[in-house]
Amino acid sequence: MFLDETVLHQAILLGDVDSVQILLQSATLDLTVSDVNNRNALMVATSTADERMFEILCRSVGVLFTAQNGFERILKPCLYRVSTRDMVNQQQADGSTALMAASKFVHSTGILRRLLDAGADVTLFDKRGRTALHWAAQVGNHEAVLLLVNAKADRDAQDTEDCTPLMHAVREGCEECVLKLLELGCDRAIENREKQTALEMAQHYENKIIVQYIKVSLKNVKAYLSELNSFELFVFSASVAHHGTS
Repeated sequence: MFLDETVLHQAILLGDVDSVQILLQSATLDLTVSDVNNRNALMVATSTADERMFEILCRSVGVLFTAQNGFERILKPCLYRVSTRDMVNQQQADGSTALMAASKFVHSTGILRRLLDAGADVTLFDKRGRTALHWAAQVGNHEAVLLLVNAKADRDAQDTEDCTPLMHAVREGCEECVLKLLELGCDRAIENREKQTALEMAQHYENKIIVQYIKVSLKNVKAYLSELNSFELFVFSASVAHHGTS
């Protein structure tokens, strides 16, 4: 059952490329019209994880999202008076965005890349306080995790349960995401609402591999800080010795 979708929305959901292309030829078509969940046509296309359909919708607003160049290239006169960035960052009734939906596509990052290039906001969060990075970590999409962090997503953002992306990866047993987030320097000491750290969560779920990952990362941090303090002490001592002989 369709929930107040337009004919265009229905064609997108059915994967009917021919019908979508015909509908997009109409000069009166409004791509900003939303369904009952407040999803515009671009968001509906994102939810299908169909890169070809998504690209067709991108072209319809007069731009092609070019991941290679990182900017919007005009392909033809824009037929619709819409803001691509506003469409990309529109939030559904539950607060989720197209970027959050794309972050869940474990086997494809093409749409995610195009959304980021079009100005998708990595700081937006849904009604549960979760960002796109939270969702990428939760489903085990380590490629999306890297893309989002490189796009300046907050590695340590906390949701309504005070859980970070690392904690979501730990809870779901997503070992690759845990390792990637640790490599990217997320904070291991943050506590959630239950006063648990990521390490304590991993111990609770008895995931020995993740426990080991976090313990090793903590040792590496301590070793780094120890080396840094030793170096600073060496520099200070050398400076004192130099001034003492001058």
